[in-house]
Amino acid sequence: MVANAVDLMTIHGAKGLEWDIVLVPGLEKRAQANKEKLLTWDEIDQEDEEAASVVLAPIAERGEGSKELNAWLKEIAKRREAAERKRLFYVACTRAREELHLFASPQRTASGNIHRVHDSLLATAWAVAERHFDASAAASEHATILQMPLTVARADAEEEFVGDLAAAEEPARPARLQRLPLHFEAQARFAAMPRISHGEALVVPTQFERPEGSFEARAFGNAVHAFTEMLTRRTSGGAGVDVLLREIRGWTPRIAAVLRGEGLAPAVVEGLAPRVVKALGDMLNDPVGWWVLSKHEDATSELALTSWGDRRSSVRLDRVFLAGDKPLDEGREFLWIVDYKTATHGRESVDEFFAEERAKYEAQMDTYARMMKDRVAAGRLRVGLYYPTLTRMVWWIPEIEAVGVTR
Repeated sequence: MVANAVDLMTIHGAKGLEWDIVLVPGLEKRAQANKEKLLTWDEIDQEDEEAASVVLAPIAERGEGSKELNAWLKEIAKRREAAERKRLFYVACTRAREELHLFASPQRTASGNIHRVHDSLLATAWAVAERHFDASAAASEHATILQMPLTVARADAEEEFVGDLAAAEEPARPARLQRLPLHFEAQARFAAMPRISHGEALVVPTQFERPEGSFEARAFGNAVHAFTEMLTRRTSGGAGVDVLLREIRGWTPRIAAVLRGEGLAPAVVEGLAPRVVKALGDMLNDPVGWWVLSKHEDATSELALTSWGDRRSSVRLDRVFLAGDKPLDEGREFLWIVDYKTATHGRESVDEFFAEERAKYEAQMDTYARMMKDRVAAGRLRVGLYYPTLTRMVWWIPEIEAVGVTR
């Protein structure tokens, strides 16, 4: 876990996850409006088997008021949308472990009352939020922050959520977050400040070339990457080679689902899924492959990093861990950065193929090394390319470490 990290995501995307502090801005904003439908319809449960279970109502003619059936179906849809907003608000509030901060800055009417958009989350939570918008807030420059105690936010899902919030009364803990005025402009604040360099992050040449394979080859590679990450999660929990070899024999349906998700045709998926299983099995049976996958100190898979140079650039490291000086060596003094590659050699010899592969990816791996060089002492970085389909690893000392290192 990266210290002081911030995740920016939608409420839907946050479902099932948790954070120590959760901030939900813009409660006053309206949800995306539903457009008028040409045909309004709904399924109705009927005890009579001969009765129609689908009710249809066409759009009203221009200038004509909505017909009764159309209005009735729209009212059902409106109530469902209101229930969905309550569910969405519940999901947002229950993502917090320690603190929940809800932000709203609604407009006021000419009479000074709060204008609540009927299909906003603020309107959904108004039974609780109303007391936070007193008359004195009208002259404030700050957005109103609604702070709910965590026990309130974790109300029983089977109860009326807003009602539970309104009924609960607990002393709010002091806020750790400082309010900012609505006219605050972050860009203006930082424009005059000197750029801060973290190591050599600002000069990392992240514009390296990424060879593009066929669509099928990329899908195959993505599947291998996804399931090698799953293997590392199992090895970190103590699973051994024999256990994992038995497990991956039953992974074919899951692998096929991932390949289908890449947009491949069923016939192609049927041919590729066994190849993914074989690549995983070969890697487990290979001593160096098992060494890469096995449990190491400070090991992580799919490590996402961002570099800020002339522009923002993000990379993802397949496997990072502490180990010895060479593959299979004991120890924890060297930081290894390993990238998985699923290419295979053609008519050329194996040695020629790996020499070309190293030349092709050396800039990429050196970039990774520069981004990670502050993690270990000088001279303690190693990079490598591992090929599950060939059970072969090509490794070297990155350029930034090679000077002054005796081999």
